Amino acid sequence: MSDVPPLVRLLVADDHPIVAEGLRRYLSPEEGLEVVGTLGSIDELMRTLAADPRVDVVVLDVQIPGMEAGDTVRAIRARGPAVVIFSHQRPDDYVARMVAAGAAGFVSKSDPVTDLVRAVQAVHAGRSFLTDELRAAAAAVTDSAPPHAALTEREREVFILLAQGSTPKEIGFDLALSGSTVYSHVEKIRHKLGASSLAEIQRYAERWGFLDARASD
Repeated sequence: MSDVPPLVRLLVADDHPIVAEGLRRYLSPEEGLEVVGTLGSIDELMRTLAADPRVDVVVLDVQIPGMEAGDTVRAIRARGPAVVIFSHQRPDDYVARMVAAGAAGFVSKSDPVTDLVRAVQAVHAGRSFLTDELRAAAAAVTDSAPPHAALTEREREVFILLAQGSTPKEIGFDLALSGSTVYSHVEKIRHKLGASSLAEIQRYAERWGFLDARASD
């Protein structure tokens, strides 16, 4: 009986070339792992999965262009591969929705790379690589109603302008609102999205694809 682990064929989906190449170089020499490609967008990832049904695991950056949280994870899982989420951020509601949709592992970019190897091996074997807190958060998620669905029409206008990089002062000028009114809207948006700062609001907007006023739920 052989002690050689089964070969795991994986794709790395990360739009930062240095990160993707670094992972490829680190993971490729690992016994039992084969990095079959590094990709910079969800469209490219889905085309690759359609052309190569032998991929076992996808290591997925949460901010890769084209990401649509649960919908993206479900689309990947429908083609067979397990999903390990790879993020420089702490797990949040967005990540919980990805887990609820079928992602079986989460590794922070600040964790040792050996954790990523363990996560890939675990999900390929049908196990999860998640903290109890993240499992609980995923169990509580209602994926059909993302947090931004709770925004009022005016809050949504302010949110989209924040996503475009406008400051509260600029938003007040554009929407003919007083400074105190804008800040009140920003606080309500922050609370509804579970964001602790303007930077987190903007990261949320990026993850959900709110890059301009044409974005929708």
